[in-house]
Amino acid sequence: METLFLRFIANPEHRVIDEDTLVKWVLETEESQANDCGTVKLANAAELIQDRRVVILLPVEQLYLSSVAVQTKNKKQLEKAIPFALEDDLTQDIEDLHFALGKRTENREIPVAVISRAHLDHLIKILSNVNILPDIITADIYGLEYADNQWTLCIDDGHTLVRTNQWNGFACDTDEFNDFMPVAINEQEEPPSKLMVYSHPDEKIDVIAKLANVELDDFWSPSAFIKGFSSDTCINLLQGSYAKADKTHKTIRPWKIAAGLAAVWVAISMLHTAIEYNRYNSLNENLDKQITQVFQRTFPDVKKVVNARVQMEQRIKKLSSAGSQTSNADFLKFLHQSGYELYKNPNISITDIQYKNNKLSLEIKAKDIQLLEAVKTKLQSKDINAELQTAKSVDDFVLARMMVSE
Repeated sequence: METLFLRFIANPEHRVIDEDTLVKWVLETEESQANDCGTVKLANAAELIQDRRVVILLPVEQLYLSSVAVQTKNKKQLEKAIPFALEDDLTQDIEDLHFALGKRTENREIPVAVISRAHLDHLIKILSNVNILPDIITADIYGLEYADNQWTLCIDDGHTLVRTNQWNGFACDTDEFNDFMPVAINEQEEPPSKLMVYSHPDEKIDVIAKLANVELDDFWSPSAFIKGFSSDTCINLLQGSYAKADKTHKTIRPWKIAAGLAAVWVAISMLHTAIEYNRYNSLNENLDKQITQVFQRTFPDVKKVVNARVQMEQRIKKLSSAGSQTSNADFLKFLHQSGYELYKNPNISITDIQYKNNKLSLEIKAKDIQLLEAVKTKLQSKDINAELQTAKSVDDFVLARMMVSE
């Protein structure tokens, strides 16, 4: 899996990290350890992430690195004991600090990285603001190579980063390295026999090159600060309450917003479908009631209505067998044409139907006489004789009788 390294540059002015903070980046691929590299504003770094693992390298100056000899192997007991074991070495209250543990060493000690909770909280907040969810946050010295009796130096912009062993290191201004080196050596079991130096061509390392009894390899690579990185030999600060909850996502990607909008759209569609279903179901129930009412008015001798549609069909068949084919056809034709034209208008309803001597008599209730005239004209255009025999106003509607025939 490809890994994107984002290294925060040491800031002697102690400016607060924000979206405009510059970070150095290196992309490690399966084919090459450093295919691409450069410097970018933090706000634009998310564009480089895609589906890659993200490793944040913090200046070692922002952390306190140490090791503690603790006998217990219980993780919870270790987390409780180590802060108190280091309390005398720290300038802040242990409640304000975050303690991250490394793997137990061969001499049974636990490597520890300590950082201010306020600083780590601020960093994670800024990363989240620019859509970055890192897999690892660790000290920049863990990107350098290490070997027995060897120190690895990365020198750039007048700044020297030093890894002294598997779990420790320091940083300083390049011109102060000779002052820091004796102090660092006193903390080691033995002084280094070799310095592996990655220095930018513009850097002056004459003083370092003149160190006695030290073998010096000097060359430069823009990706020098990640050549020795391994997740097994670094202390990931994302532990305990800072542990990453979802390790499968590297950024808050735009497709999540699209997925959320899609979910809302599906919910609205389902709600609309439900509303339409209820509306049509209600309409169907009303139509069934109207059919039943028409059936009862047409066939008042039927006392029990179970299924008006079926019973209507049965009655029509019975009428068909009782009368002539022509008479029956005329009845169905008149009933179909006139009923359809009347049913289309919500301001018209049929209150009574009679059929006699090849004539269909309809008692109609309408909003006004003009509506009935329009229906009559429409039927006459279909070669059906339609006449309004009577019409009278009752309250706010017209009650009329229309005769339909050939």
